[in-house]
Amino acid sequence: MPLNLDFPTIDQNIWEELIAKALKINSLAEFESKIVQGVELPSFNHPEEKIKRENPLISHDIGWKIGLSIDINSQNAHSSIINAVQNGAEAIILQGSDFNWSELYEGIFHEMLYNDIAIYSSDNILPSFIDYSISQNKKLNELSGAFAISFDMLKANMAAAKKMSSFHFFTGDSSSENIPEALAEISNKLKTAIEQAGEFNLPVSSIRAEVEVDAHLAVNVAKIRALRIIWANLLKAYKKDFTPLFIKAKTKVAKGINDETALIENTSACINAALGTADLICSFHHPDDNQRRLNQNIQHIMKMESYLDKVADPLAGSYAIEKMTNHLAEGCWKKISQN
Repeated sequence: MPLNLDFPTIDQNIWEELIAKALKINSLAEFESKIVQGVELPSFNHPEEKIKRENPLISHDIGWKIGLSIDINSQNAHSSIINAVQNGAEAIILQGSDFNWSELYEGIFHEMLYNDIAIYSSDNILPSFIDYSISQNKKLNELSGAFAISFDMLKANMAAAKKMSSFHFFTGDSSSENIPEALAEISNKLKTAIEQAGEFNLPVSSIRAEVEVDAHLAVNVAKIRALRIIWANLLKAYKKDFTPLFIKAKTKVAKGINDETALIENTSACINAALGTADLICSFHHPDDNQRRLNQNIQHIMKMESYLDKVADPLAGSYAIEKMTNHLAEGCWKKISQN
């Protein structure tokens, strides 16, 4: 028998009868679909048709960067950065209002990090970052990261931005917990970003997406995978050469839970982000240094023991995930096409 033999799909009625018999029930209609974050999860999935798509989801860098969020206004901001780097962080997310590069990055080889900077206190933040980097003998083309700055601030600092070829200046994000709504909002921001990047003569590689990920596997994995399909379609619509979308995933845990439960939920969320093909995974911010280290170590275990960073698209071929991915992507594309 040839290994590539294509087996026929069993008739759905027969399939449902066999499942019902195995479960000792009269009909699968006795099971109700569940709605999670606006996404319907059917009780059973029958593979009615093969999933086909023009752009493969594996068109992205395999693996992800381990990120940690740092509050730069805290008294121990510099030591927190040092600890994060010593414990294997590959991306530092700096959040706050007041900054001093020489104090924050003292003793840090920031050319080895993804510098995710969300500091809103200065219109001069890009030139100051460049000046500091040059003073430390860093080559600008070896630095990477992102700046969360406004359209007007980017426009005012365009000369500086064009010197930083490996940075992201546009981010498509959403705070909605409803996944179809969040995807539509992110996609519309990506659409606008493509137009603005063209206006500034910046490459589409200066655009990224940011998503929240929690402990529910199916909907979160499908959400990230659907975003890659939407991005490919946006580039095609704007007649741009394909460039993989950089996706930052931030984990989220339920409010009011104890540290042990939060650690378990964060573990599940990190796994979901990795299975969904995220490029950067940042665990939710915990005020305790020990808890932050535990959250960071979760991702090291995922890489060093589970090898999740060695597979391009781990859940490719899972019919339930593929079907949900396509359902979310098609629904979102229909919405943004109407605008």
